[in-house]
Amino acid sequence: MSIDARFALEAFRVAEERGQARELADALQDEILRELHAVVEPAFLEIVEKLRRLGHDLKPYTPPVPGDLNYRDDEESADGYRCRMRVGVDMITSVGYADTTAPVDDDEPK
Repeated sequence: MSIDARFALEAFRVAEERGQARELADALQDEILRELHAVVEPAFLEIVEKLRRLGHDLKPYTPPVPGDLNYRDDEESADGYRCRMRVGVDMITSVGYADTTAPVDDDEPK
């Protein structure tokens, strides 16, 4: 998938009329994250490789998912767990549309 006509202004207007703008905004938010992940992951892996060449034994800590990449140089021994280095990327995307947020009352205490 990609950012395409599903996310056009007219599609948001129709979704707003049907009370479905939040769902469409969420879908766009997910798609943006997927597209960013496709760009960021290869660059991040290059950095991990550079650090490996510098002696760090970085291994994936969890399976990569869009927006969450992490590697650790760690070990488990009789003395317990030891993490020497952790490197990661955590991405957050945010999309809103006219009817997806409640109005803010500036007179309300924060």
